[in-house]
Amino acid sequence: MVHVEKHGERQLTEGFQRFCAHYRMEAVFCNPYSGHEKGHVESKCGYTKRNWAVPIPAYQSQEQLAATLAEQARQDRERAHYAKGERIPDLWEADRRELLTLPETSYEAFRMRTDLAELCRQLRLAHVVEYVTQHQDEQMNERVERLLLAEREGRRRAKLGKLVQQAGFPHLKTFDGYVDTHITFPGESTLELLREMAWLKRKENLLLMGAVGTGKTHMATALGIEA
Repeated sequence: MVHVEKHGERQLTEGFQRFCAHYRMEAVFCNPYSGHEKGHVESKCGYTKRNWAVPIPAYQSQEQLAATLAEQARQDRERAHYAKGERIPDLWEADRRELLTLPETSYEAFRMRTDLAELCRQLRLAHVVEYVTQHQDEQMNERVERLLLAEREGRRRAKLGKLVQQAGFPHLKTFDGYVDTHITFPGESTLELLREMAWLKRKENLLLMGAVGTGKTHMATALGIEA
C-alpha cells in the first residue's frame, strides 16, 4: 500500500493490484489503530489463551509446545459452533465448496532483495525502499544498488577520515598491502590475532618496538582504525 488517503481510501501499489486481479479477490482494510474492527479475532486469541495456556504450560522445547497446541486445536475444531449449533468441520466444508478455484499458475509477488533492503536500512533510506518496491523492476534494483553501494562507501570514507582526525593519527594507514614478514611476534602471537582485538577487550597494553622505518606507526594506526 502506498498510503492511506484523507477519507480512508487506500492507494495500492501496482503489484498488489495485480495480485488481487490474479486471485480474483477484493482487499478489505481495517482502519489504523482500530483493533475493535477485528473483535472476533481478538476474542479467539483470548479463548485460546484461557483454554490452552492457563496455567502457563511448561515444555522442554518449542517444537513440543507447538505440537501440543496443534493437537488441542484439532480437538477443539470438532465441537459445535457457538451460534449455529453445527460442527465446525461441517461448516468449513460448506464454506469451502463456495470458494473460487485457485488459478493453475501461481502469482510471483515481488520481494525486494534482502541485500538491497539491508543497504537502505544501513543508510536510513526508508523512502527508497518504498519507491523500489512500488516499481518492481530488477534493472532498477541493480542501478539503485550501485548507487547505494557508492553512497555507503563514500560515507564510510568520510567517517573514517573524521575519526582519524579525532584520534590524532598523522596519516590514514590500513593493512591493505601490509607486509609483516620482517616482524617478530612474541610467543604465539600473530598479526591476525592482534587484528581480532581480544587484547583490547581485555584492556591490555600493546608495545611495538623496532628501528625507524620498520612499520611501527603503520601497524599502530591500522590497528587503531580497525578498532
